[in-house]
Order: sequence, then C-alpha cells, then structure tokens
Amino acid sequence: MTAALVDLMEKLRQDDTARRELENLLHAMVSASTDGQALEATLSSLADVLQVLLADRELSPILNALAPAVAAKNANGDKGTLPAALQMLKAVTSDEYDKYHVMDSILPNLVTPMNGGKGPSPIEVIMDTVAEVSREDSSMATGPLEEHDYELIFGAARDFLTSETRGLEQIYTIVQKRPRE
Repeated sequence: MTAALVDLMEKLRQDDTARRELENLLHAMVSASTDGQALEATLSSLADVLQVLLADRELSPILNALAPAVAAKNANGDKGTLPAALQMLKAVTSDEYDKYHVMDSILPNLVTPMNGGKGPSPIEVIMDTVAEVSREDSSMATGPLEEHDYELIFGAARDFLTSETRGLEQIYTIVQKRPRE
C-alpha cells in the first residue's frame, strides 16, 4: 500500500493540473471559511478511519472472508468476482450494449426511495420480495433471516442469473428473438 501511495503521489507531482485540483480539494475539505460543514465532515471521516485502523482484530475475519471476492482469479482459474463485476459494469455503461444510455436512468431510479424519499427504494422492495419467497420457513417472513435462508436467497439469485431456461438468460433470448419492424 505504501508503494502504491508513493507512486500515486509521484504521478500527481508530475501532473500540474491534477496537483492543483487536489490542492483545491484538500483546501475545501479543511477550510472553515465556508459554512463549516466541510471541515466537520473531514474531521468526522478522519476519526472513522482511525477507528477502523484500530479495529484490526474485528476486521481481520471480515477481510479474510472478502479476500476471495476481490481476487483476480477464483479457485477454478476463472475471472474473480470483482474483476467480473467491473467488466460487467463497463459493458453495461458502454455504447456497444446501451447506445441510448437507458441504464443511466434505470440504475438511479432503482435505488431512489419512492413516495418522495419516505418509502423504500425499488431495489429494496425486490430484495425483500426475493427474501420472503426464498426463505426456508415462509411463516417467519417478518423475523430475522437465518443462515440457511441466506443460502436459499443467494441460490435463487444465482439460478435466476445463470439458468438457460428460466431467468435472465431466458429474458435475453426472448428480447433477441422478438419480431422487429
């Protein structure tokens, strides 16, 4: 991490525009001459970072569990989860697949709370519905999810995304074979 920071600092030092903009950003973050919110937010974030650095014992198991997801390749030698997700996001936002930039409208709408910001977002409604339907014991639909419930929910999501005959792949097939005028 130190080497990467040194490399980043060297690149910033070589680029006058980037260096000036970074200086402007840092000045705005620590400036108390505005309404004081920038300085307050910066100090609060700095305190959060320091607390995270001190919580090594609590964070180690979480980071160890997340490590396989951010690896370049998985155990089978295929592309890892994070690189595959980044590739998917790049494809979704490229002109090749979305020349009219429909996703630019769909994605924000998917996470924007309904009812003027007072209700849940559409993605929350979808996730809650999947969780209720995929639970092992649907009579416990209002209680907390159990470990086995998470297995069922993620299994249902995986099946939806990968099944050739049911789910997202079938939707793609229907759209591709639709009559065109």
